[in-house]
Amino acid sequence: MIDLHRGWNTQGPARIDIVWALAFRIQDGKIAEAINFPSDQHVADAFYLAQYPLKPLPDRLAGR
Repeated sequence: MIDLHRGWNTQGPARIDIVWALAFRIQDGKIAEAINFPSDQHVADAFYLAQYPLKPLPDRLAGR
């Protein structure tokens, strides 16, 4: 089953307004898995990196 929907955000340091495709895998009459695919991966990546910045690389590697 597929759901096409518009997703947007107008608050915070970043803005986004794109179409998403939500794919469901149905098993035994129930949703077993759902994956959300952006229509523009680069726009989605830029939005999430601006909205939720990563720690500097040394801090991310410190826990390894």
